Parts: sequence; C-alpha cells; structure tokens
Amino acid sequence: SSGINAEWPLRPGVGAFAVITLARDRCVGESEDYRAKMAETINGATCQKWTSQYPYSHSWTPENYPDAGLGDHNYCRDPGGHGLPWCYTIGDTRWNWCFNECTPKTVTELECVSSDHDSMGYRGTLDETINGVTCQKWSKQSPKSHSWYPENYSDVGLGDHNYCRDPGGHGLPWCYTVGSARWDWCFNYC
Repeated sequence: SSGINAEWPLRPGVGAFAVITLARDRCVGESEDYRAKMAETINGATCQKWTSQYPYSHSWTPENYPDAGLGDHNYCRDPGGHGLPWCYTIGDTRWNWCFNECTPKTVTELECVSSDHDSMGYRGTLDETINGVTCQKWSKQSPKSHSWYPENYSDVGLGDHNYCRDPGGHGLPWCYTVGSARWDWCFNYC
C-alpha cells in the first residue's frame, strides 16, 4: 500500500522527507527501455534470472542481447520489443507479462516526494534516476566531471558512493549519470 517510507535516514533536526512508496512498480515509457526492478509477473509469479537456464531454457540472454537491459538479475524486461516487459518464471508458467499496460515516462518504485521536504537531508541508497539510469559515484570525475567533491561536501551526504543527493538544495535529490544525460532527478514531486 502507499504510504510514507519511514526507513530513510534523516539528518538530525531535519523534518520528515515524505516519500510515496507505490505498492507496485509501474511500466511507463517504451517497454524496451524499461529498467526498473520489478521481478514479478501480473499473476504474482517470481521471475527467473535472465542468466539462468533453469527452470526454463531460453535464448534471451545478456550475451545475445547486450543492449536489452538483461543481466544477472530477474527484473522484467522486453528484449524483443513485444510491447510489455515480461519474464520467464520459476513457477509452473514458462513466462508471463509483468504489466497490463505501459504509460508514458519511466517511474521507479519510489515515484515522488512531497513538496514540504528537506531534500538536502535525504540519506537513502537510491542509485538511479527517474529514467532508470545508474548514477555516477560522487567521488569520480568520469564519465562526468563536476565540482561536487565529497571531501568538500561531506556534510550534505556526498561520499564514495553513487546515491542520489541534493548537495546544493535544488529541491529534489539528483545525481550525475553514467548515461548520455549529464545529470537527472531521482524523484518527481507528488
């Protein structure tokens, strides 16, 4: 069910950083681009890892489809462009869809934050943007160079990690990406 995720660490003396946690991840955008972490079909079956050939053998492997988001995980994907993310299951059914439909724009499990939060106080471990792109470590200058050095900004949560942060108080946690975009937001406002 939706509600406030009370497990996010906060800075002492900072108000609650309200986050709506969706009961179920949603498929949004082009199904071939889906990169969130749903690992269950619409009928509740657990997905089989794409690197596994058990219980069902298949040719949809990371080696055969290196740009399809497949890997040593069991997250729903649509490597063949069938219109919806799907997966092989570890149950009685060989495969099934993970969603009934996809709607515009990618949204991960943690979809949005209320507008009355202190974004600089976020200390969670989310490490990907709202578009499903992996964040770059704050301690690295590649692939994106930047001036937010952890040694100069440790008080705002920067360090040798790639977790979303808002060191400048821009209103939402964000990160530099390892993808084509220089940076991106990690949450939307509700």
